[in-house]
Amino acid sequence: LPEQTGNRGFGVSIAMDGGIVVGGARTHFDPDVGFTLGAVYLFDVSTGNQLHRLESHNNTWTDFFGDAVDIDDGILAAGAWAKSIYFDHSGAAYLFDAAAGSQLAYIVPDDGYDRDHFGLSISIDGGIVAIGADGDDDSAWSAGSAYLYDATDITLINKLLVSDGAEFDLFGSSIAIENGLVAAGAIGFGGSGTATGYVGVFSG
Repeated sequence: LPEQTGNRGFGVSIAMDGGIVVGGARTHFDPDVGFTLGAVYLFDVSTGNQLHRLESHNNTWTDFFGDAVDIDDGILAAGAWAKSIYFDHSGAAYLFDAAAGSQLAYIVPDDGYDRDHFGLSISIDGGIVAIGADGDDDSAWSAGSAYLYDATDITLINKLLVSDGAEFDLFGSSIAIENGLVAAGAIGFGGSGTATGYVGVFSG
């Protein structure tokens, strides 16, 4: 457990790689101190010792920084789905050097929009970071999308959309990438009252 004031939901997100376990702790309101910032904590798996407590360089209490995390080959990826860049809750993502605890990149999509929720889910593997935006409206209202970026130079590799995406599919509500395959969940698929959900798998 990290040293923290009040109940910050430590463990809302979690990931592990290379002997490091990562836990996100979301924003909350503490009556004694007011609003507290979301943070990401890194621990040594073998000893349990805390290695770093990370915040983004432009963190605010409304960002929900750390609600999604992943780590691969020494690079930590963290989402902040509620960060307001393009109106409300368009979202952002960040990359950190896990060993040094330093921020490497700040990622905001060029086509971001109000309530896209970019960064609600995040995954990194083999130098590619996959980021879900379940509120994206490109296919239909809140049908959702996912973005793939080169983790080294932060260039956009591809934006993934489901060809028959429907309103409130919420595609990108969860995401994973491994060996060039991307899987993303759409928890709203099936419409109001059913929401049976699906997982879309992409290659190439």
